Amino acid sequence: MANFVLYTLIKIMTYQQILKKNKVLLELFDLAQKMGGRVSILVGKKISKTLAEFAKENNITEIIVGKSLRSALDVILHKDVINPLKKEVEKNDIRVEVIE
Repeated sequence: MANFVLYTLIKIMTYQQILKKNKVLLELFDLAQKMGGRVSILVGKKISKTLAEFAKENNITEIIVGKSLRSALDVILHKDVINPLKKEVEKNDIRVEVIE
């Protein structure tokens, strides 16, 4: 079964609150569930650490993330997520795939 995860920073929101704010998420969550996937909403202060812990606890072997649309300067100023995530999960033999 595939896991589909939404990460939300610090603020705890209910599933309904998140979906009210973003109709696209509702459509994606519905699609994921129709495909037999499980949707999880994670809350934490550090994206890479939170995702890595979730992956380890749920025996996830591969994480697929979309490439950020932010500029290189914006990534430098506001922190990159992908490289710290790769460092967090490599010790648990979890692969990170970045798609464009």
